Amino acid sequence: MVRNNGVYFAIVLIIASSPVRVHGDLQVVSGGETFTVIADSIPIIKHNISDPAFYLSSTNITFFENAGNFIITERNDPDAIPLQNFSVETDDSDVLNRYTIRMTNPEYPEHVLSLTLHDTEELNGVPVSCSFRVNLESPPDDTTFNRISMRTVSSSQDHIYGLGEQYSYLDLKGHNYTIWTREQGVGRNQSDGFTQIIDLGEPGAGGDFDYTYWPQSSYVSSESRLLFGLKSKAYAIFNFKNESFNEISLQATDVSGYFILDDSSLLSLVQKVSQVYGRQPELPDWVYNGAILGVQGGTQKMLEYLAEAQQYDVAVSAMWIQDWSGKITTSFGTRVFWNWKWNSEWYPDLDTLIKTLKDNQNIRVLSYINPSLNMEGDVFQVGDASGYFLRNESAPDQTYVQDFGDFFCGTVDVWNEEAVEWYKSIIKENMLEFGFSGWMADFGEYTRLDMVSSNQSASRNSQERHNQLPTLWARLNREAVEEAGLLNETMFWVRSGSSGSSRYATMLWNGDQNVDWSFSDGLPSTITAALSAGMSGMGLSHFDIGGYTTLSVLGLVRRKELLLRSAEYAVFTPVMRTHEGNQPAWNHQVYTDADTWQKFGRLTRMYKMLSNYTRAVVRENSQLGIPAMRPLFLHYETDEGSFQDWHEYLYGKDLLVAPVLYPNAVTRDTYLPPDTWVHLWDQSEAELTGPLNVTIDSPLGYPPVFYRKDSIWVNFFRNLRDSFA
Repeated sequence: MVRNNGVYFAIVLIIASSPVRVHGDLQVVSGGETFTVIADSIPIIKHNISDPAFYLSSTNITFFENAGNFIITERNDPDAIPLQNFSVETDDSDVLNRYTIRMTNPEYPEHVLSLTLHDTEELNGVPVSCSFRVNLESPPDDTTFNRISMRTVSSSQDHIYGLGEQYSYLDLKGHNYTIWTREQGVGRNQSDGFTQIIDLGEPGAGGDFDYTYWPQSSYVSSESRLLFGLKSKAYAIFNFKNESFNEISLQATDVSGYFILDDSSLLSLVQKVSQVYGRQPELPDWVYNGAILGVQGGTQKMLEYLAEAQQYDVAVSAMWIQDWSGKITTSFGTRVFWNWKWNSEWYPDLDTLIKTLKDNQNIRVLSYINPSLNMEGDVFQVGDASGYFLRNESAPDQTYVQDFGDFFCGTVDVWNEEAVEWYKSIIKENMLEFGFSGWMADFGEYTRLDMVSSNQSASRNSQERHNQLPTLWARLNREAVEEAGLLNETMFWVRSGSSGSSRYATMLWNGDQNVDWSFSDGLPSTITAALSAGMSGMGLSHFDIGGYTTLSVLGLVRRKELLLRSAEYAVFTPVMRTHEGNQPAWNHQVYTDADTWQKFGRLTRMYKMLSNYTRAVVRENSQLGIPAMRPLFLHYETDEGSFQDWHEYLYGKDLLVAPVLYPNAVTRDTYLPPDTWVHLWDQSEAELTGPLNVTIDSPLGYPPVFYRKDSIWVNFFRNLRDSFA
């Protein structure tokens, strides 16, 4: 319906509360031209006739996908329409206080937006301060509006964290983010010439600051100590650019969500975040025995690399062979043949070798899988004949075949129970029973909007299906492991996700960073990614040592210094794992020369010696929901300096880690929050009292790490220093 003289709306706001407060107080205070929704004594929504809190709009969106890169184009017609005037009706009773707020605009009285709020809900045992549902009621077949926008209270002093895994900014205030899972891009900085060159070659492939594998419709506000979350996985935009409010726009006409407040601390709130979205189990003991060496090339090559590593006293926990199913060559580089079964020609005797390495040396072997299968493989043929792949909307009886970069695949229909059971059987029989102790559970971001499920009860919202697939992919892997009874022995790591993925994934890795020092897409971005994921409930993460994305034609290749600097940083993360990258021959590897082996070996032994502390940190995440790698402000909330983005972090409560993030650097400026700190490598154990900015000598192999003087681990840290200083 279209009219020329404005728009008329009505919004119904129903707030239900109980005289006996279990979860806190929820109320509406209104008068004159304003109303305020208050939860647990904190204003969460403020409305003024001149500055409304709710808007409707009609937005036409196109999603153009190429190899997981999505170009999203929006057109609003009309522009967002404010819902201004209001009246409040109060119904007091012994059982229930009910507030109904009606807001109007001079046009379109037939469109009514109803908003219901209450404080009686719990999410996974966490009391919700304010639950809400917004529902647009329009005449039949009237699709004038398809987007709801709401504004929540904020200020210029507020810090915003979360939205899943974000790479460019830890504090999201001042920026605008889309909730859409996709490739993170190569460069991720539209003001940088490198990203622009990538986009010229393949539109959308360069990415931008808000591109991520794991977007999540939730954020944490520091000022209100508040978690805001949406229950929908539909496409959304979170706009934090305004000082006085945050604007959330959802591409839907029926929206549910929640506010959870905690008046004690941000640390306590983050624990609730992890409880709401699900915590990760503790890692298997074998993980802590040393580094996971990522190598390729067949059985003999794997054994040669292992022998070299042992020659240089490298502590090895596992050999990770992602090409266990075979290899293909593409324009992007060497890729795995996506046919999820053992390639006995490429890896002869692997079945017996896995058992021998485990029994004789306590070294595990890990592999690789993703939700898609190459149509040239025989495993694809089985799934295709059974109808186990997502289908083409225009030809529902046909598998949707998608280009993944010079090869074509079908993607398992994770909404089809039979297809899920089939894929789990592949994991259980071809991977777990074969002897693998873990794998990279890759991808999950490529679902196009015209890919449909054979399950008619699956979400009919194609945008929601797109963002939901990563969570169902993580669940599929987790169920396979649990059904095999091997959760305590197995670690799989994912890169894609959405709200709820943290309940199923055992580990996150930060995806495909460039093999460089850039803050938008290189080594520094992994720190921001880990901390933002931790603020979103995913408390266990790690990264590819040295990065992954290599483009030799543009001079983007891994140098020795980057490899070793990232390795020394990885010592102080839950998992230490190498990756050869997509063009291994161009990259400096841990096996490139003897000096690299020696320096890397020392770092792996350091990681192994730190294992008791790492176990405790991982256990804290599993049991208490405090992320392993955490922002300084979680323990120093009253210190404004701890909210600055220093690209450093607390590893557990007792270690502060400030990785070296620039080439050729021999010092590192480091911020120490209010506490008494000791530099890990300082034999004199000089005490440094924060808050304090210090410049620390940082030769290769000695990253700036500090421990708290009052830590119960002081003697443990001293032993680490004495062994490796």
